[in-house]
Amino acid sequence: MKGCVFVGHHQNVGVAAALSSRSSLRRAAFPSSGGGKSSKVFSSLRRRRRSKDVVQSSQCGSHEGRDYVAKQIVSTTTHASSSEEEEASLTTTKRRNQVIVSPSIAKANLWDLKQSVEKVLEAGAEWLHVSVQDGSSYAPKISLGSPVVKCLRTNVSLLEKNVKIDVKLNTREPMDRIEEFVSAGADVITFAPEAAKQPMAVLQKIKHSAKERERDILAGIVLNPSTGLYAIEELRPYCDVVVVMLVNPGLGTTPYKTLDEKIKRVRSVREYFGPATRVQIDGGVDERSAKELIKAGADTIVAGSAVFKSDDPAKVIRALKGEEGGVSNKEHPRPR
Repeated sequence: MKGCVFVGHHQNVGVAAALSSRSSLRRAAFPSSGGGKSSKVFSSLRRRRRSKDVVQSSQCGSHEGRDYVAKQIVSTTTHASSSEEEEASLTTTKRRNQVIVSPSIAKANLWDLKQSVEKVLEAGAEWLHVSVQDGSSYAPKISLGSPVVKCLRTNVSLLEKNVKIDVKLNTREPMDRIEEFVSAGADVITFAPEAAKQPMAVLQKIKHSAKERERDILAGIVLNPSTGLYAIEELRPYCDVVVVMLVNPGLGTTPYKTLDEKIKRVRSVREYFGPATRVQIDGGVDERSAKELIKAGADTIVAGSAVFKSDDPAKVIRALKGEEGGVSNKEHPRPR
């Protein structure tokens, strides 16, 4: 009777609750007080019903449903984000600069420079590298100067070939040489930041001189083996090219005992400068080591004797680029 009185006493409340919530109506119809066997049965039924409601609520916009949908959205977004990262990685790979070879004319036959240059250009060289040394304490030897650059620029243009004259200034205070070599026809000018009082101003000077002449000149810096990346942090945005020297300038000696040490250096430079900047390697590079250094991030190969002293410079250039038809790994195993 007490149960009947309880229901009757709360009949109006139960009806009102039923209009807003089925769970309230169930509580009105099946009270849980008393702790008897029937109460336990109804509790079990309520738990089952509640569990079923949770599943249904995911489709009905309930709190649990919104959580479920939110999780699905997060999962989908995460997957999309991963896909975007993969796509970005692929884009970066596609954006990588084309590998080119820049034969150093210091190793050409200077007695017959014209024939030597024409030979390597016909073999597929895209740049011609001119290493300028002024005999200072920075680079003790005296080497080629602006008259040679002017001669190359004039005569290569007559050959109607799209070849860049790549000038590396191993000189004291390169700021004093910029106008001279821009006027001579240099298309690429690099220098060691240690040799300049204000290296950023030198980079800006190269670009300013190019703009005055309505020319596109690439500007960059030379990283000697002893130059740390932290030392050139502020110069990075101004560089089109960075030259990684694998030997000490003017001396030919190297602190790198193995190819793996050179690979590590090139890889760190590539990661630091990103995919857009050209990474040029210079010093003792031949067809045996170039392939590994390209994998590490190099895209511009300076080679002297390997090209100019070869009976088949086209084959060597293909090998330096890592292309098929070059010198095979069986002919030249990887040096350590």
